[in-house]
Amino acid sequence: MGRFSICHALPPPASIQYATFHATFYATVQKRTLTATTGEKDSNFRWTRWFAYGYAMAGKSLQQELGKKKPFESPEKEAMLNIARTSDQFQNRFGKLFREFGLTGSQHNVLRILRGEGRPMQCMEIRRRMIQVVPAMTGLLSRLENDGFVTRTRCEQDGRVIYVNLTAKARNVLQKIDGPLTDLYRECLGHLSRVELEQLSWLLEKARQSLHS
Repeated sequence: MGRFSICHALPPPASIQYATFHATFYATVQKRTLTATTGEKDSNFRWTRWFAYGYAMAGKSLQQELGKKKPFESPEKEAMLNIARTSDQFQNRFGKLFREFGLTGSQHNVLRILRGEGRPMQCMEIRRRMIQVVPAMTGLLSRLENDGFVTRTRCEQDGRVIYVNLTAKARNVLQKIDGPLTDLYRECLGHLSRVELEQLSWLLEKARQSLHS
């Protein structure tokens, strides 16, 4: 069965909302296929049908959530604000979990990187692999060291190089966090199918390409 076969097997929901978006998006794809190749036509058709169904089944739109009277000025603005709002709400949930173990999200990220690498790492190595940019990396590491989560050792051959290593305390805390963290991932995104999650990741990765062009 193809990746989007499930969409064709689904019966159209008996709702005005679905019917409206179904008609709108089919009109859109028909317009696009006038200049598309055969492969692009097939891709447009399947993506459009999937998106129309998914949109109709979703909850409130961002415009409704914000109580915004007028539509957004552009789809780019709506998408960007959707990303920002979703990230903020998710980060609040994860931040609450990390605080229960005396950590921030960035501190947890550092500890996860060190555990995954399995060896002492230089500060610049850790900085490059952080999910979020941390301007004051030295201060963050200092707090982790003061709390007993990491140790810092200066390189004997080059005094400018400092290696950061994980402590036993940090390993124990990470082990305690792992279970609740996995549960929270599922709580936030478990209502999406595997295909939807793959598509979401692909779209976000594609969106970030504009930052490297």
